[in-house]
Amino acid sequence: MYGRGSPRIISDINFCGNSTNISSAAIFIGGPHMNLCSSLVQNIMPVSFEDSSFTIDDDLTYSGQCQGIIFLSPSHNLPTFIAVVAGTDSCGLREAIKSIPNRSGEEVPDYLGVSNLYSSLGSG
Repeated sequence: MYGRGSPRIISDINFCGNSTNISSAAIFIGGPHMNLCSSLVQNIMPVSFEDSSFTIDDDLTYSGQCQGIIFLSPSHNLPTFIAVVAGTDSCGLREAIKSIPNRSGEEVPDYLGVSNLYSSLGSG
């Protein structure tokens, strides 16, 4: 990543209990089953998670292998939105991680669902 500033990587265990770690934005890697911080804010997330699926706004469900998502969510105790990057499995998480913008200032949608076809077919 490049742009304004440099990201700090902090484990979820060290980050969640210390709100002074954040001054602007945060990216949580993994849904509530994988990331302690995601599990603490899952009740206000616009995306709900099950074992091998996720649902956007109680309307659109993605399930199966190699499904990933990146989305913005409010947070209880942070001064800004958080970005959550998650997948139904490691393949889906990897595809979602590849979708994180490389620089600050890039426009991104509120939700971006990806699969293993995303990198070969592109968005559309």
